[in-house]
Amino acid sequence: MPENTSPSKGSVALPEVGTVDGCSVLTGEGAISLIYTTYPTLDAAKSSARALVESRLAACVNILPGMVAIYPWEGRIHEEAEVSVLVKTRSGLRGQCAHAIRAGHPYLNPAVLAFDVSAGSTDYVGWIIENTQAARQS
Repeated sequence: MPENTSPSKGSVALPEVGTVDGCSVLTGEGAISLIYTTYPTLDAAKSSARALVESRLAACVNILPGMVAIYPWEGRIHEEAEVSVLVKTRSGLRGQCAHAIRAGHPYLNPAVLAFDVSAGSTDYVGWIIENTQAARQS
């Protein structure tokens, strides 16, 4: 999010079961997931990120270029430059996000790993919920 910009307080009611270290514990419709994936190029990562945000499957996508991956593939150890991507979405959209990532991915077997977020800043989580509202799970 841009500096000095915060979502409107109270605009989204988040189900909470308490707080941990000053952050809301998230459940139900307020549950958030992070999806990690990688791309071979910055352009491929940007294209995927823009599509996810424009479709409101993700509220925000962080792109981290400059990663090096070392992995076995087809009988050899490879070392390749890659671009890491972290997608922020509602847990209810996790499957749709993963499908969209895989559908347009240049790799045959892309890394698509989802992590549930157990707690987070109430205002920031509200912002994620607000910016993924139109992409409701069917």
